[in-house]
Amino acid sequence: ETGAQFEDKIMDAIDRCKVFVFLMSKNSMKSPWTRREFDYAMNMGKKVCPVRIDDSRPARWFLFKYGGLDCVDYADSAQREKMLRDIVTWSP
Repeated sequence: ETGAQFEDKIMDAIDRCKVFVFLMSKNSMKSPWTRREFDYAMNMGKKVCPVRIDDSRPARWFLFKYGGLDCVDYADSAQREKMLRDIVTWSP
């Protein structure tokens, strides 16, 4: 879908989710769409779990607004396992 319908679908999905898993990558850090999705999830009070999936660094916008959030490094098996346990705990 395109346009406003597409935006509504994204917002509806975020509204329904218990945990918003944000995949941090070179592409997602540059995307205005993912930035808006992340901001929306935070504004809706969602439990947000940023997960770094490549060797990218967080973008300036992310560091400025959300630099205090813990980010999971998916390549680190201990962090990945803890994240999965946490998600189960956060989701009823």
